Formats: sequence, structure tokens, C-alpha cells
Amino acid sequence: MSYSISNSNVVSNAKGVEVGVYHPYPMTFTFNDKASERFKSQVSGFLKRLGHKVEAWDTAGEEPEAEPGAEVVIPPQPKLNPKWGHKTPGYVRWLEKYHLEEFKTRFGITGRGTVPIVEDGVTIGHRETWIGRCKTVLSEKVNLPPGMDPNLYDINAE
Repeated sequence: MSYSISNSNVVSNAKGVEVGVYHPYPMTFTFNDKASERFKSQVSGFLKRLGHKVEAWDTAGEEPEAEPGAEVVIPPQPKLNPKWGHKTPGYVRWLEKYHLEEFKTRFGITGRGTVPIVEDGVTIGHRETWIGRCKTVLSEKVNLPPGMDPNLYDINAE
């Protein structure tokens, strides 16, 4: 079964029915009904292919899997890769999850926005992401100066 995503809504292409909603922050997926939960592995694979991680699953009208008010234990900072420095993917994800304000400051994040998902030259949907002055594993760069190659990740590197 194939899926598509538009404005965080995941739709089954075979039946044309909305299966649920992906919430990029805090990385949860909410099924619209109990019957759709049987597609959890397929939806998970689809979202993973698009670069979305799901940490908690729930169903509309039911209690979420994660306990509210549970104490968050912050793991130690991941090591930085000498090649990527502060843009090491594990470090970027750790910053976003445990130190959101520092993440926003370090990468010049101005907010959230949508970018197209392109496969084989065809736009198959849109995904929500952070927008800022740096392109990282979790953010997209905007407002490139005229003539600047969009494949360059960060023209304002520290």
C-alpha cells in the first residue's frame, strides 16, 4: 500500500482515506481511528523514507503512549564529527530535542515552514521543517543571495 503526505496528513493512496496526522514536533503520529493502527509498520516505513522520525504513536480520542509529566532524562551530548562539526546529525537532533532555544540560536532558525518532497523529479507531497540560515539534517536554508549555489549548505559558517 502506498501513502502520501500533505500538510502533515498521511493519506492511503489505495483507498484515498486519511490514516492519521504526523506531528513533527514532538515527533508523534495520531491515527484517526483504532482500525488504522494495523498500518503502523507501513506508515512508519513511509515516514522514515521521508526523513520523519516517530517517537510516540496514539489514536484520536485515546490517551497517548507517553506518560504526561514523565521526567525527561537528558543524555550526554553526542560527539561531534570532525568533518561536520556542529552540524553533526546526532548533535543537531540532540540540540533540537533537549536544548531547543540553543538549536534555534545556533542555526538562525526563524520558524517552521514546508518544503516539497521530490521523488524522480515529481513532487509527491510537502513536509514541515525548521527554516533558518543554515541547512542541517533538521532545517532548510532560505533566502539565498542571487547567484548562490543552493547546494552550498552554509555561506555564513562560523
